[in-house]
Amino acid sequence: MVEMDQVQYPQTHSALVDLSTTFALVLDAIQRNEVLGPVLQQWALASILDKVSYELIQVTSPNAGFHFGASHTTEEAVLAFDIHDHASKIESMAPILWALFTGLFSTEPKGRSFKKAWRDAKRRKVGRKRADSIPRRVEVEMEDIGFSDDEDLLDGMVLDEDEDEPEDWEDQIMRRRRSNVKMRQVFCISALMNTINNRCNALQSVNGVYLHAASAPDRVHELFSKVGLSISIQSTNNAIQYMSKTTIKKAKALGLSFLSSYAFDNLDIGQAKGTPTIDSTSARISSSEGMSMSVFGGSSMRSERVMFVDLFKFQRAHLVASRRVTHNDDESDGGDGLKP
Repeated sequence: MVEMDQVQYPQTHSALVDLSTTFALVLDAIQRNEVLGPVLQQWALASILDKVSYELIQVTSPNAGFHFGASHTTEEAVLAFDIHDHASKIESMAPILWALFTGLFSTEPKGRSFKKAWRDAKRRKVGRKRADSIPRRVEVEMEDIGFSDDEDLLDGMVLDEDEDEPEDWEDQIMRRRRSNVKMRQVFCISALMNTINNRCNALQSVNGVYLHAASAPDRVHELFSKVGLSISIQSTNNAIQYMSKTTIKKAKALGLSFLSSYAFDNLDIGQAKGTPTIDSTSARISSSEGMSMSVFGGSSMRSERVMFVDLFKFQRAHLVASRRVTHNDDESDGGDGLKP
């Protein structure tokens, strides 16, 4: 007997065409069988796990580009991170894994039909008695956008419905729904990638920096770290210290050039005291703060000469103009150069 994999058929062969059209029906019939159904499911599960595991190994490798290196990160790397690019990269490198999570997030609840019928009956009862100027919570048909919960759908938003263009807010809600689902997919897959390889922490590093910038409590930061959505508190502090050192070097280089300006402000801090003493009756601390900022964007050391030339011309023109004003005032005073 000749094995099937040894027979080479062209893609347009009649046998392959007939098999491709009936293959789904054959698999469906096998799945419904009590004896062959579990065997087919086990084979399909093992095949999917094998392919997904291979994609996870590939996507968590150092060459994939998801290793962030939080302890040596820079401000440019944090600002350049984009979650949409992150999602597109994961989808291109792990299509089966991405399709798996897409199917899971697209699952419809069992009560969708009942809720839709209840909303339709409620709309017919209420009618169009509400004023156009009063904002109301939008009720969208679940069949159109594939969602089951108004609170989760709108995230507590209150929208103004346009009677002339009802599709406008529906499109906005659908777009926001897809964006939220994609973001949740990225978070789940990133947590899975970080579990397999803890150095695969691009999203976790950005979240750690964000939690630090938002002054999140350590308990919240620790919770995000345990569920795989952020790096640890120590790693975040190391990243902040490294970025601070880099920022200090940039500030020194900017201050040594002639392309920066300085702004100063007085800062008073009042410390509350329960019982003032004789030695320290006032709890106010006065200090001054300063900031250096670049005022000539895109300038270089070569353009400094042009800047100084323009500054010299401006000062010279201002000096000549002031002399002319002084000369005119002297003539108006009688030529003696004395003002009344």
